[in-house]
Amino acid sequence: LMQKFYDTIQDKYGNAIQGASIIFRDHGTSNVSVMYEDDELTEKMNPVITDVNGFVEAMLPNGKYDITISYRGQS
Repeated sequence: LMQKFYDTIQDKYGNAIQGASIIFRDHGTSNVSVMYEDDELTEKMNPVITDVNGFVEAMLPNGKYDITISYRGQS
């Protein structure tokens, strides 16, 4: 089974952050997680980058993940 993660990344003022890098790692490890396109077959790049509206989405196998968000020198 798969789970879909989607969210809008915002700064502390509520402004959408375009171009933020989101890295998914297997929980409790430094292993970068395998992610998939919506077809659940085609692998997708990790990290993913937010679009012009700060939106990000990822399809991952069911489980726990650690997420790191970095942008303009912030993480």
